[in-house]
Amino acid sequence: MSIRLLLDARKIFDGGIGVYTQNIIEALVSSNQIQICLLINPDQKSKIYDYNFAWLNQVSWREDTAKVLTFDEYWNLARRVNFKDFDLYQSPFITLPKNLPIPGIITIHDLIQITHPEKFYYPLFAKIIIGNSIKLASGILTVSKSSQSLIQRYFSKITSGKLQVIPNALGSSFWKSIKVNSAQKDSAIKTKKFLMALYSNLKPHKGCLDLLTAFSSLVAEQKISKDLNLLLVGNGLADLSDPQILKVMAGCPQIINRGAVDDSELLVLLATAEALVVSSLVEGFSLPVLQAHSQGTPVIVRPIPAILELLAEGDIVAEDFSCQALKAAVLKFSEGNSEIKQQYDLSHYDLLSLSDKLLSYYKKILGNESSISA
Repeated sequence: MSIRLLLDARKIFDGGIGVYTQNIIEALVSSNQIQICLLINPDQKSKIYDYNFAWLNQVSWREDTAKVLTFDEYWNLARRVNFKDFDLYQSPFITLPKNLPIPGIITIHDLIQITHPEKFYYPLFAKIIIGNSIKLASGILTVSKSSQSLIQRYFSKITSGKLQVIPNALGSSFWKSIKVNSAQKDSAIKTKKFLMALYSNLKPHKGCLDLLTAFSSLVAEQKISKDLNLLLVGNGLADLSDPQILKVMAGCPQIINRGAVDDSELLVLLATAEALVVSSLVEGFSLPVLQAHSQGTPVIVRPIPAILELLAEGDIVAEDFSCQALKAAVLKFSEGNSEIKQQYDLSHYDLLSLSDKLLSYYKKILGNESSISA
């Protein structure tokens, strides 16, 4: 008998959590052991159909007006949605509704709002929200050993026996190996050589300004070639308005803002790039690292524990989190760069592996229904 899963898809277009949600769906739809129903807001269905996901005809839907991280979600969602039609509820985020009558699973990707908060009061609210969800949850997923360690540090008294590491996976499009010819090269690139950086947003922990400062400094000091560009890609760059970032870019023509691209364009850019630079100060995981590796492209990163779990030969790690160390790492790569593409073992990050691990975890949760919170 198959497991009836209600998967919260209300954040399906929200950056990394959205991609994580899409990957879970893509991983599970091919299994005959599960029936997937997506929980969405009424205004999302047409947009989901516009994206023409391959799995559209393999899932069903439940709609509700409750937005994520609201009192309406917490107090009223379980009253309006008949959760008893399902065996299991999974949120790819940190929230669960109160009075959930079936086992519920949350995913804690990172603790950035506690360890690197944008505002002084974020840690208090994050601890309350995450702590409450952990108590309500029958299971807790996270995506790296580093995040697991942090969660245990902050919530050790209430995570016992619930916490499991299941990494994110590469979507099917990133298993393609692209041979790029001159016709495929992006028209925004005026040179054959470029470093690339991906930004889903420009929050301070993403370190975008640090990278631009480091790269423009290397250009001004003539320490890197004039034909090596820095290409900025991602939704976070669509409406660029940060005055400091704009000032650095204006002073360095070798920095190019490509903006948002679709998966097919991203594949070509990753296959063409000399390296992907990840300038973040903190991450719970880094799918862009795996995406770059899928095309044989090395990465230049800061020493983030979760990212260090993903690295291999050919990748370069900055000595510390300073802008100067990031600058040195970029310079080191440019001085020793080889045009030979690398081969990376990504077998732990494919959709089949994700499906197997999730199904095994679901069965574990459903075999321990005594853990359901009242």
